[in-house]
Amino acid sequence: MPPAVVDNDSLGRQDPYTKFILKTDLVNIERKTKTDTDGGTEPLWEEVLYMPVVHQYEMIIDVYDEDMIGSDDLIGRAAVS
Repeated sequence: MPPAVVDNDSLGRQDPYTKFILKTDLVNIERKTKTDTDGGTEPLWEEVLYMPVVHQYEMIIDVYDEDMIGSDDLIGRAAVS
């Protein structure tokens, strides 16, 4: 069963973007997608991000809701090794 999708915006729709993070003692790389304005719970990103992934790294994938006022809200997080 797929995980439930949560809408964190009380007014309007979510404006999600995704952040990919690789952090080790040797490297600190972060890439971010463009914000899918009014993407809601079904965002679509048609772009390619390149990261030098090596087998011993763990990649953190964070999805945020971009907010005009205040800090962006974390929608979800996953780790891929």
